[in-house]
Order: sequence, then C-alpha cells, then structure tokens
Amino acid sequence: MSMKHSILAKQKRSVGVGKLILQVGVIGSAGSEEYLKGWKAPKGLMRAVRRLGQLLGEKGATIVTGGGGGIMSEVSKEGIKRDSITIGLFNNHHDRGVGDIYTVGLTTGMFEGGPEYLLPLCSDVVIAVSGGAGTLNELSVAYRNKVPVVLLKGYGGMVDKILPLLYENKYLDERKRVPFFIANSPDEAVSIAIKEGNKRLREIVKQGKKFYDKTNKLRTGLRYLS
Repeated sequence: MSMKHSILAKQKRSVGVGKLILQVGVIGSAGSEEYLKGWKAPKGLMRAVRRLGQLLGEKGATIVTGGGGGIMSEVSKEGIKRDSITIGLFNNHHDRGVGDIYTVGLTTGMFEGGPEYLLPLCSDVVIAVSGGAGTLNELSVAYRNKVPVVLLKGYGGMVDKILPLLYENKYLDERKRVPFFIANSPDEAVSIAIKEGNKRLREIVKQGKKFYDKTNKLRTGLRYLS
C-alpha cells in the first residue's frame, strides 16, 4: 500500500484529534422495507442525506449508521466514494451481506433496539434527520450520555416532531445534559457536527491521557471496581 493511500495518510488528512478520526453517527429514516406499504420518504430527504455523506467524506470523517437501507445506505455510499470509513451496525451476520454499501460491518447480536443503543455510544457526535421510533431511541441515548446532536430540520419525521418540544429550544428535558443543535441545511449540519464533535473528542483524549498516566496504569481493567 502506498503512503498516499495508507491509514497514516488518511489520519493526517481527516478531521479529528491527533490520530483519532472523528466518528459521526448519522441517524434517521430507515428504508421503505420497514414501513407500511405505500410509504414514501419526505421530499428532498435522500438528496439532503447524500449531501451529508459527500461533506463528511470530503472531511475524512468516519460515518457510523444502523446498517440498514434508507438514509443509512445513502449517506454511507456517498462517504465511500470520497474514501471515508463507513461503519454499519447489524443485528446478525446475515444482515452484513450488503455489498459495497459499508466498509466495516459490526454484528451486534442485538435485536429490536439494540443497535440503536450502541450507535450513539460509538459516535463522537450525531446528525439526525427525519426518522421514526428508532431515531427517538437514539436521540434519547445520545442525550443521556452527553453525545452532542445536530438536528437537521425540514424533512419531517421524528426530528421535526420534537423540535417544538425541546426545553429552552435546545434540551431534551430539564436536566440540560447536552444541547441539541439545530441546522437548516446539510452544510450547516456538518459544520456544526465537526466543531462540536472535535470539541468532545478533545475532551475524550484529555480524560483518556489522565486515566492512563503512570499512577493509573495498574488500575487498567479494574476501573469499574474502584
């Protein structure tokens, strides 16, 4: 493998902190196979999602999705065209047979909501657009674990439904665990996601170095027992 196409070269040209490449979760409407017959994606949704994939790919961000159809496959395909690593979270091994849609497929062994819990925890920041009950689950998990979220409005679904319900126009509830950022376009959504994601990633790196300093090396693996 030439240096130009090596992982080291990708780290240097990708958005992130140090050698860590920013991981952006993209959540929203699944494919038509999960909806009742006759369901159609909101107008302009797939075009907006493809734009998200293009922009994230150009920045070199790793794209994390739930591994299905709809917005998940569309954003991933566009990211791959621009040399992004794209990760799909799947229920079982059979679901991984998705051809060239994802570069990495992770089998969770979890069903009905399992991957929806893991996705926000695997992301430095999340972009949400449209979506249904699964998206609501992911938004709740992100909020409770202080993962910043960018809501791309204007495409219906769960995202537009919760906008008027946000506490002080930016929190999921009165606890104010982490603000939700509202974007009017894919370009704005990616810009905010990179800014807030890098901010969180810097904090993760800082805390990680603090934990693994000389005084803590012997506690590795025992940190949850102390």
